[in-house]
Amino acid sequence: MMQDMNWDDVRFLLALRRRGSLAAAARALKVDQTTVGRRLTALEQQLGSRLFERHATGHRLTAAGLRACELGHAMETAAETVERELGGRDAGMHGTVRITAPGGFVPVLAGVFAELREEHPHLAFELLVDTASLDLVRREADVAVRMTKPEQPSLVARRVAALPWALFASEAYLRRRGTPPADLAGHDVIGYVAPVARSPGGAWLAEHTASAHVALRTNNVTSALDCAVAGVGIAAAPAFMARAEPRLTRLPRPREVGSSPVFLVAHRDAATVPRVRATIDRLVRFLKAPEAPR
Repeated sequence: MMQDMNWDDVRFLLALRRRGSLAAAARALKVDQTTVGRRLTALEQQLGSRLFERHATGHRLTAAGLRACELGHAMETAAETVERELGGRDAGMHGTVRITAPGGFVPVLAGVFAELREEHPHLAFELLVDTASLDLVRREADVAVRMTKPEQPSLVARRVAALPWALFASEAYLRRRGTPPADLAGHDVIGYVAPVARSPGGAWLAEHTASAHVALRTNNVTSALDCAVAGVGIAAAPAFMARAEPRLTRLPRPREVGSSPVFLVAHRDAATVPRVRATIDRLVRFLKAPEAPR
Protein backbone atom coordinates (compact mmCIF):
# COMPACT_ATOMS: atom_id res chain seq x y z
CA MET A 1 0.00 0.00 0.00
CA MET A 2 1.35 3.44 -0.93
CA GLN A 3 2.32 5.60 2.04
CA ASP A 4 1.12 9.18 2.46
CA MET A 5 3.26 11.21 0.09
CA ASN A 6 5.48 14.10 1.13
CA TRP A 7 5.21 16.39 -1.89
CA ASP A 8 8.32 18.28 -0.82
CA ASP A 9 10.37 15.20 -1.77
CA VAL A 10 9.45 15.80 -5.42
CA ARG A 11 11.79 18.81 -5.40
CA PHE A 12 14.68 16.44 -4.93
CA LEU A 13 13.62 14.33 -7.91
CA LEU A 14 13.32 17.45 -10.08
CA ALA A 15 16.79 18.55 -9.01
CA LEU A 16 18.18 15.12 -9.88
CA ARG A 17 16.65 15.29 -13.36
CA ARG A 18 18.00 18.78 -13.98
CA ARG A 19 21.50 18.10 -12.68
CA GLY A 20 22.00 14.41 -13.51
CA SER A 21 23.73 13.34 -10.29
CA LEU A 22 23.14 13.30 -6.54
CA ALA A 23 26.15 15.53 -5.92
CA ALA A 24 25.02 18.18 -8.40
CA ALA A 25 21.44 18.05 -7.09
CA ALA A 26 22.74 18.49 -3.55
CA ARG A 27 24.71 21.59 -4.55
CA ALA A 28 21.67 23.09 -6.26
CA LEU A 29 19.45 22.46 -3.22
CA LYS A 30 22.18 23.50 -0.74
CA VAL A 31 22.01 20.23 1.19
CA ASP A 32 24.41 17.32 1.50
CA GLN A 33 24.37 14.39 -0.90
CA THR A 34 23.17 11.98 1.80
CA THR A 35 20.05 14.07 2.30
CA VAL A 36 19.23 13.94 -1.42
CA GLY A 37 19.64 10.16 -1.48
CA ARG A 38 17.52 9.72 1.63
CA ARG A 39 14.69 11.92 0.32
CA LEU A 40 14.66 10.14 -3.03
CA THR A 41 14.55 6.74 -1.35
CA ALA A 42 11.66 7.96 0.78
CA LEU A 43 9.84 9.16 -2.34
CA GLU A 44 10.26 5.79 -4.04
CA GLN A 45 8.90 4.04 -0.94
CA GLN A 46 5.95 6.42 -0.74
CA LEU A 47 5.05 5.83 -4.39
CA GLY A 48 5.93 2.17 -4.45
CA SER A 49 7.81 2.69 -7.74
CA ARG A 50 11.41 2.72 -8.86
CA LEU A 51 12.06 6.27 -10.09
CA PHE A 52 15.64 6.16 -11.34
CA GLU A 53 18.52 3.86 -12.15
CA ARG A 54 22.18 4.44 -11.40
CA HIS A 55 24.63 4.43 -14.32
CA ALA A 56 28.32 5.17 -14.67
CA THR A 57 27.50 8.55 -16.23
CA GLY A 58 24.87 9.53 -13.66
CA HIS A 59 21.26 8.75 -12.81
CA ARG A 60 18.68 7.88 -15.45
CA LEU A 61 14.98 8.29 -14.76
CA THR A 62 12.62 5.36 -15.28
CA ALA A 63 9.24 5.78 -16.95
CA ALA A 64 7.70 6.25 -13.49
CA GLY A 65 10.37 8.82 -12.65
CA LEU A 66 9.71 10.79 -15.82
CA ARG A 67 5.98 10.81 -15.11
CA ALA A 68 6.62 11.92 -11.53
CA CYS A 69 8.73 14.78 -12.89
CA GLU A 70 5.95 15.83 -15.26
CA LEU A 71 3.55 16.08 -12.35
CA GLY A 72 6.21 17.72 -10.22
CA HIS A 73 6.78 20.41 -12.87
CA ALA A 74 3.05 21.14 -12.85
CA MET A 75 3.16 21.49 -9.06
CA GLU A 76 6.20 23.74 -9.25
CA THR A 77 4.62 25.94 -11.90
CA ALA A 78 1.41 26.21 -9.89
CA ALA A 79 3.37 27.23 -6.80
CA GLU A 80 5.25 29.89 -8.78
CA THR A 81 1.95 31.20 -10.16
CA VAL A 82 0.49 31.49 -6.67
CA GLU A 83 3.60 33.31 -5.51
CA ARG A 84 3.56 35.64 -8.50
CA GLU A 85 -0.15 36.46 -8.49
CA LEU A 86 -0.95 36.39 -4.78
CA GLY A 87 2.26 36.70 -2.85
CA GLY A 88 3.31 40.12 -4.07
CA ARG A 89 6.99 39.22 -4.10
CA ASP A 90 7.41 39.97 -7.78
CA ALA A 91 6.42 43.58 -7.20
CA GLY A 92 10.08 43.94 -6.23
CA MET A 93 13.28 42.29 -7.37
CA HIS A 94 13.41 39.14 -5.24
CA GLY A 95 14.09 35.50 -5.94
CA THR A 96 16.21 33.49 -8.36
CA VAL A 97 16.43 33.66 -12.15
CA ARG A 98 17.57 30.42 -13.80
CA ILE A 99 19.55 30.95 -17.00
CA THR A 100 20.91 28.35 -19.39
CA ALA A 101 23.48 29.25 -22.04
CA PRO A 102 26.47 27.90 -23.96
CA GLY A 103 29.73 28.22 -22.08
CA GLY A 104 31.09 30.89 -24.40
CA PHE A 105 28.48 33.35 -23.16
CA VAL A 106 29.54 33.15 -19.51
CA PRO A 107 31.64 36.37 -19.64
CA VAL A 108 28.64 38.28 -21.01
CA LEU A 109 26.29 36.77 -18.45
CA ALA A 110 28.71 37.57 -15.64
CA GLY A 111 28.51 41.25 -16.51
CA VAL A 112 24.71 41.10 -16.39
CA PHE A 113 24.76 39.34 -13.04
CA ALA A 114 27.15 41.88 -11.57
CA GLU A 115 25.08 44.88 -12.67
CA LEU A 116 21.74 43.48 -11.57
CA ARG A 117 23.07 42.24 -8.23
CA GLU A 118 24.47 45.70 -7.51
CA GLU A 119 21.11 47.30 -8.21
CA HIS A 120 18.97 44.54 -6.64
CA PRO A 121 20.87 42.72 -3.85
CA HIS A 122 17.92 40.38 -3.17
CA LEU A 123 18.11 39.00 -6.70
CA ALA A 124 20.04 35.75 -7.30
CA PHE A 125 20.94 33.73 -10.36
CA GLU A 126 21.34 30.07 -11.23
CA LEU A 127 23.59 29.55 -14.25
CA LEU A 128 23.21 26.25 -16.12
CA VAL A 129 25.94 25.93 -18.75
CA ASP A 130 25.63 23.90 -21.97
CA THR A 131 22.32 22.29 -21.02
CA ALA A 132 20.49 22.38 -24.33
CA SER A 133 18.14 19.62 -23.13
CA LEU A 134 16.54 21.83 -20.47
CA ASP A 135 12.85 22.32 -21.19
CA LEU A 136 11.64 25.91 -20.90
CA VAL A 137 8.06 24.78 -21.50
CA ARG A 138 8.32 22.83 -18.25
CA ARG A 139 10.09 25.79 -16.62
CA GLU A 140 13.37 23.98 -16.00
CA ALA A 141 14.97 27.37 -16.69
CA ASP A 142 13.58 30.90 -16.89
CA VAL A 143 15.75 32.26 -19.71
CA ALA A 144 17.78 30.49 -22.37
CA VAL A 145 20.43 31.79 -24.76
CA ARG A 146 19.92 29.77 -27.94
CA MET A 147 21.29 29.66 -31.49
CA THR A 148 17.99 28.46 -32.96
CA LYS A 149 14.50 29.86 -32.63
CA PRO A 150 12.10 27.55 -30.78
CA GLU A 151 8.78 26.59 -32.33
CA GLN A 152 6.69 25.96 -29.21
CA PRO A 153 3.83 28.50 -29.00
CA SER A 154 4.24 28.84 -25.22
CA LEU A 155 7.75 30.27 -25.66
CA VAL A 156 8.74 33.77 -26.74
CA ALA A 157 12.04 34.37 -28.52
CA ARG A 158 13.84 37.59 -29.35
CA ARG A 159 16.70 37.70 -31.84
CA VAL A 160 19.31 39.98 -30.28
CA ALA A 161 22.56 39.45 -32.19
CA ALA A 162 24.39 37.60 -34.92
CA LEU A 163 27.72 35.95 -34.18
CA PRO A 164 30.25 35.97 -37.05
CA TRP A 165 32.44 32.87 -37.24
CA ALA A 166 36.10 32.90 -38.22
CA LEU A 167 39.12 30.62 -38.44
CA PHE A 168 41.80 30.59 -35.74
CA ALA A 169 45.19 29.01 -35.24
CA SER A 170 47.85 29.36 -32.57
CA GLU A 171 50.95 31.43 -33.24
CA ALA A 172 53.03 28.31 -32.60
CA TYR A 173 51.08 26.37 -35.25
CA LEU A 174 51.52 29.13 -37.83
CA ARG A 175 55.25 29.39 -37.14
CA ARG A 176 55.54 25.63 -37.60
CA ARG A 177 53.26 25.19 -40.62
CA GLY A 178 53.14 28.63 -42.23
CA THR A 179 50.12 30.63 -43.42
CA PRO A 180 47.50 28.26 -44.90
CA PRO A 181 45.98 28.72 -48.38
CA ALA A 182 42.32 29.61 -48.81
CA ASP A 183 41.24 25.95 -48.86
CA LEU A 184 43.62 25.03 -45.98
CA ALA A 185 45.17 22.37 -48.25
CA GLY A 186 47.75 20.28 -46.44
CA HIS A 187 46.91 21.82 -43.07
CA ASP A 188 45.38 20.26 -39.97
CA VAL A 189 41.86 21.31 -39.03
CA ILE A 190 39.67 20.70 -36.02
CA GLY A 191 36.29 19.49 -37.25
CA TYR A 192 32.94 19.10 -35.57
CA VAL A 193 30.42 16.36 -34.97
CA ALA A 194 26.68 16.86 -34.39
CA PRO A 195 25.16 19.13 -33.37
CA VAL A 196 27.98 21.67 -33.93
CA ALA A 197 28.67 20.16 -37.37
CA ARG A 198 25.52 21.98 -38.53
CA SER A 199 26.82 25.37 -37.32
CA PRO A 200 28.16 27.93 -39.83
CA GLY A 201 31.74 27.05 -38.89
CA GLY A 202 31.12 23.31 -39.04
CA ALA A 203 29.38 23.60 -42.41
CA TRP A 204 32.16 25.82 -43.82
CA LEU A 205 34.85 23.36 -42.79
CA ALA A 206 32.96 20.45 -44.33
CA GLU A 207 32.49 22.32 -47.63
CA HIS A 208 35.84 24.06 -48.08
CA THR A 209 38.54 21.84 -46.58
CA ALA A 210 38.51 18.70 -48.72
CA SER A 211 42.30 18.97 -49.12
CA ALA A 212 42.96 19.51 -45.42
CA HIS A 213 43.60 16.88 -42.76
CA VAL A 214 41.04 16.53 -39.96
CA ALA A 215 43.24 16.10 -36.91
CA LEU A 216 40.39 16.02 -34.39
CA ARG A 217 36.61 16.31 -34.17
CA THR A 218 34.59 17.56 -31.22
CA ASN A 219 31.02 18.53 -30.34
CA ASN A 220 32.08 21.62 -28.38
CA VAL A 221 33.41 24.95 -29.68
CA THR A 222 35.31 25.77 -26.49
CA SER A 223 37.09 22.43 -26.73
CA ALA A 224 38.00 23.16 -30.37
CA LEU A 225 39.56 26.47 -29.35
CA ASP A 226 41.46 24.81 -26.51
CA CYS A 227 42.89 22.31 -29.00
CA ALA A 228 43.76 25.13 -31.41
CA VAL A 229 45.66 26.91 -28.63
CA ALA A 230 47.60 23.68 -28.05
CA GLY A 231 48.57 23.61 -31.75
CA VAL A 232 46.43 20.66 -32.84
CA GLY A 233 45.14 22.51 -35.87
CA ILE A 234 42.94 25.30 -37.24
CA ALA A 235 39.55 25.83 -35.58
CA ALA A 236 36.37 27.57 -36.68
CA ALA A 237 34.56 29.44 -33.91
CA PRO A 238 32.42 32.51 -33.19
CA ALA A 239 34.90 35.39 -33.21
CA PHE A 240 33.97 36.69 -29.77
CA MET A 241 34.82 33.37 -28.15
CA ALA A 242 38.41 33.53 -29.39
CA ARG A 243 38.83 37.25 -28.77
CA ALA A 244 40.06 36.82 -25.20
CA GLU A 245 42.73 34.25 -26.13
CA PRO A 246 45.96 36.10 -27.07
CA ARG A 247 47.64 32.90 -28.27
CA LEU A 248 45.19 32.58 -31.18
CA THR A 249 45.48 34.42 -34.49
CA ARG A 250 42.47 35.06 -36.70
CA LEU A 251 43.12 33.89 -40.25
CA PRO A 252 42.12 36.20 -43.12
CA ARG A 253 39.37 34.81 -45.34
CA PRO A 254 38.34 35.97 -48.81
CA ARG A 255 34.71 35.68 -47.67
CA GLU A 256 32.87 35.29 -44.39
CA VAL A 257 32.74 31.88 -42.75
CA GLY A 258 29.17 32.62 -41.68
CA SER A 259 27.25 33.81 -38.64
CA SER A 260 24.88 32.37 -36.05
CA PRO A 261 21.78 34.17 -34.76
CA VAL A 262 21.40 34.57 -31.00
CA PHE A 263 17.97 34.31 -29.40
CA LEU A 264 16.83 35.01 -25.87
CA VAL A 265 14.05 32.55 -25.09
CA ALA A 266 11.61 32.42 -22.18
CA HIS A 267 8.24 30.94 -21.31
CA ARG A 268 5.45 33.47 -21.90
CA ASP A 269 4.45 33.38 -18.23
CA ALA A 270 8.02 33.70 -16.96
CA ALA A 271 8.71 36.63 -19.27
CA THR A 272 6.12 38.72 -17.39
CA VAL A 273 7.81 38.26 -14.00
CA PRO A 274 9.73 41.46 -13.17
CA ARG A 275 12.98 39.76 -12.16
CA VAL A 276 12.98 37.72 -15.39
CA ARG A 277 11.95 40.71 -17.50
CA ALA A 278 14.75 42.81 -16.01
CA THR A 279 17.29 40.07 -16.70
CA ILE A 280 16.17 39.71 -20.32
CA ASP A 281 16.28 43.48 -20.87
CA ARG A 282 19.80 43.70 -19.46
CA LEU A 283 20.95 40.75 -21.58
CA VAL A 284 19.59 42.44 -24.68
CA ARG A 285 21.58 45.57 -23.85
CA PHE A 286 24.78 43.64 -23.25
CA LEU A 287 24.44 41.50 -26.36
CA LYS A 288 23.74 44.53 -28.56
CA ALA A 289 26.65 46.58 -27.15
CA PRO A 290 29.57 47.20 -29.56
CA GLU A 291 31.98 45.26 -27.36
CA ALA A 292 29.61 42.31 -26.94
CA PRO A 293 29.59 39.17 -29.10
CA ARG A 294 28.29 40.16 -32.54
